[in-house]
Amino acid sequence: METYKAFWVKYKELLILNSVLLVFMIILMWIKPIDSLRKYEIYNHPDGKEETMIPIYGDMAVSQLFTCTGTADSLEVYVESVNEEYTGSFRVRLLDENEDIIGEWLTEKLDIDEGFIQYRLKNAVMMQGSNYRLEVSAPDLDEFGAIGVTAFDLTDSVSGVNDLSYKGEGPEYSVFDGKTMSFGVYMHRLNIFAIGAFLCLFASVNLCFVMRNKGTEWISVPVLVAAGLIMMLILAPGCGPDDIYHYYSSVTLSNKILGRSNINEIERVYESDLPIHHNTNKALVETYEGLRYRVNGEEGTFIYEGGKDKLKWPVSHLAQAAGITLGRLLRLGFIRVYTLGRIFNMAAYIALAVLAVRLVPVNKELMLMMAILPMSMQQVTQLSYDMPVNGIALVFVAYVFKILYESNPFSWKNTVICTLLLVAISPLKVVYILLGLLVLLIPQSQFGSIADRVIKIGIQAGCSAASLIVARGGDVSGNMVRPAQEAALTAGIRTIRNYTVRFVLDEPVRYIRLILMNGESHLSNMFKGMIGGSLAGFSLNIPEQLVMFFALCLLICALSDKEAIIKSRRQMLITLAIPVIGYFAVLTVFLFAETVYGTGYIGGTQGRYLIPFFFPTMYCLCGRKLSIQINRLALFVPIAFIELGYIVEVMSNIDF
Repeated sequence: METYKAFWVKYKELLILNSVLLVFMIILMWIKPIDSLRKYEIYNHPDGKEETMIPIYGDMAVSQLFTCTGTADSLEVYVESVNEEYTGSFRVRLLDENEDIIGEWLTEKLDIDEGFIQYRLKNAVMMQGSNYRLEVSAPDLDEFGAIGVTAFDLTDSVSGVNDLSYKGEGPEYSVFDGKTMSFGVYMHRLNIFAIGAFLCLFASVNLCFVMRNKGTEWISVPVLVAAGLIMMLILAPGCGPDDIYHYYSSVTLSNKILGRSNINEIERVYESDLPIHHNTNKALVETYEGLRYRVNGEEGTFIYEGGKDKLKWPVSHLAQAAGITLGRLLRLGFIRVYTLGRIFNMAAYIALAVLAVRLVPVNKELMLMMAILPMSMQQVTQLSYDMPVNGIALVFVAYVFKILYESNPFSWKNTVICTLLLVAISPLKVVYILLGLLVLLIPQSQFGSIADRVIKIGIQAGCSAASLIVARGGDVSGNMVRPAQEAALTAGIRTIRNYTVRFVLDEPVRYIRLILMNGESHLSNMFKGMIGGSLAGFSLNIPEQLVMFFALCLLICALSDKEAIIKSRRQMLITLAIPVIGYFAVLTVFLFAETVYGTGYIGGTQGRYLIPFFFPTMYCLCGRKLSIQINRLALFVPIAFIELGYIVEVMSNIDF
């Protein structure tokens, strides 16, 4: 008894924390059940083909014969309610080739959810190569409350499915001859990705609790690793924005590392038909199987497009290419190669973020919290070049703040390091050259003279501008100038596709009005998107309360520090001007690059582009008179609950 009492006294807080987290997790999963993984043996849905709805009520029934192409324990049927005001039930039966019933389910019409109804066999499985009959009937319904089953023309692409038969009334129902029912047959599998994410979270919480007295630098590694692994587990490969392009660029650089000049050499070796831009069941199942063993046909499809070299700046995809190159040298399958690229990308970001936490002299917890923004973690766990953008931005901000805080002379070593960081980040996106303005925070007293200040800041500005021009000059001129030149050469025919610099010069008032109007309409969504309001190619909307709760934690973390880095009014104005200028610069760039001339809504803008400008801005709140007294490390407890919310939200909304 004394042993248990001593254990309770020693670990009481940790046990309570784990218990509360566990209860919260169970409540969330009760509200939003986590989807299982489904290995489809037959996925028989129209996919763009013309559909026909077969009405079922009374003595009518639809029956579908099929041959199971693999072992399965579950099925789904697409059912519609003709009139939702009428309630009742319908029956689904699965019979084997001997007409023995191996599964029978009675379903209320009220349970129809978006058309797909799932059924799982309790004490039997469908065997590969065996014949079965799926039957849907509704003896309790009449024609006013009927249900409908979707059918479409049978094609050669539908495997393992035979003809549909329909028991109806009158000759008009002969139109269903030759059709096939919309249904699926699959093996139900445990969602190991959700389980893995939960385990990572709980392991991180316990490890950080044990290490809490060692400081933020120590807990930064488990926090970052856990945040990265959680996002990597719950988001399928390829679901980040523009991941086809990022894979293409990473493979291009991998070929250069291996001394291969032709990108097409990769096509027949590492191909995949992964569903891109959505967090799909198919991609998760392929990942699960591909990591366990090499799947049949894994090396026989195509994931990227085009034939020209799209690699703009080697820094953008260096980490990803290193992982892909290692996988190719080890002759691994596509999923493993792709996953190595993701792991290397995440590992590089973690290293940069840990370095930033160690460099920043004040409020290290805030730097760590900004490093694990859900949107940032989505990008770094795919193949996105947002990894070096955000990672280098973290290090640059932390390094400038370190120089500013320590008030040491701005040496040539500082100049070289700042220049290299700016040279690395500027070509990744044109607007990030604006981060170089942070060097203006360094007061004159830390330079030897005015000439010394001008020379050192000039070197940084000149080198970063030169790297931008060399790496991206052609793209910038192509997007902003060439359309106007082409229009000027035509005989009075307007061929401008997008807005250009010429539009700004010719109609400055209209340009300013357009930017301001879009700034007003975009700002809220971009702020939420910056934190992580939509994931998986923006197809998955995260509840706003999770996003705002994370924002609240950031705000409290910033206000809780009495010590300030940014002290003078001049420094404050510079720091606040950078995100404002950056925000409108993002709008302007996408006005030129993505917006069709004449439209009033700027296209392509996303919150993730503002993340690097967000880092220094939050430190303006440190040391203010509104400071809140709190243990900042304790703020990672609510962050853990937010992470739980993200896991459940993403895993309960898998796209099938």
